[in-house]
Parts: sequence; structure tokens; C-alpha cells
Amino acid sequence: RPPEGLVSGAESTVGYLVSHHQNDAFVGVNRLLKVGEDVYWLRDRRIGGGAGGTGAMYIAAKPTTRAILQRAARDLGVDFTGVTARPTGAALKLRAMRIGLADATGGSVSSGWTRWLLEQYEFAFEVVPPRVFETGRLGEVYDVLILPDDTELGRDAALAPALRRFAEEGGTLIAIGSS
Repeated sequence: RPPEGLVSGAESTVGYLVSHHQNDAFVGVNRLLKVGEDVYWLRDRRIGGGAGGTGAMYIAAKPTTRAILQRAARDLGVDFTGVTARPTGAALKLRAMRIGLADATGGSVSSGWTRWLLEQYEFAFEVVPPRVFETGRLGEVYDVLILPDDTELGRDAALAPALRRFAEEGGTLIAIGSS
């Protein structure tokens, strides 16, 4: 169990910064997104990122925010810094993605390891068996499809039209290894 993190700033803060330096910050962000909190990826890497210049994410304060951050600080050892003014400059509003993880019939090692990693960082995802790819309606269900190395779905010529349509409609394909 990590040492407890801190949530600094007055109760009336307008928001919080969390550095990209902390791996478990992404677990905290996924928890925030899951319950509808507003989180932004700041484009200016000098804001709140420490000496490494990796930047920070900004969490807009709502009545429910501080309690979630305190729980994350306690459980994950992540520090959140309260700010009295919203950071200026460009920011990308984050949202929970609808992630599909392709898996072969009977499972695969590569998919299993990817599943484990997604679970560790608390990404919501769904395992997608090969038959779902045949429906051709992937974009209605997923924003991101992960094709692990040993599923061979990325190399299946019969599925190519569905994957192409998914990408053309704005979906993101992540092909691992030779997939």
C-alpha cells in the first residue's frame, strides 16, 4: 500500500491539478470520469508538472470532487493541488472511452495481459469475441478497439471491411504486435 497522498487547497478551490508524473493519477482520473467529473488534459506542459515538464491534468471542482480526490489520495498515494484560478491556455476535455478488447475464441495470452493492464488502471472495457466483429456495427458500441498480437483479428481479410468502416467513422484502432 502506498503512503497516503495529499489534497491541498481550501474547500472553496476552483479546481485541482494532478501531475502526469504519478502513474496512479490515471487510476484517479478514470474514477473521476466514471462518475461524471470534469477533467482536462492541459496542453502547456509547464503547468503543475514538476521539474520534468510532463504537465498536469486539471479537475474542475464540483461539490462531489474533493471527497473523490481524498479517497484517491488515501488509496493510491496521489497528490492533488488545489488552485484558485482555472489554468489558462489550451486544454483537452477528457471523457471515458468505450473500449473494446478483441479476444480469440477460448482466450489468448496477449489479450489476457492487455486485460490485466486495463484493469490495473481501472479503464472500463469490454472483451469482444470474433463474432461481434462480423456485425459491422462496431462504431455504435466502441470508440477504441484494441487488437492484441495473437488474436489474428487484424489479419483476417473477412473482417477488414468492418475494421475499415470503424476507423473511417472516427474509431481508433490499436494494433499490438503483428495484428
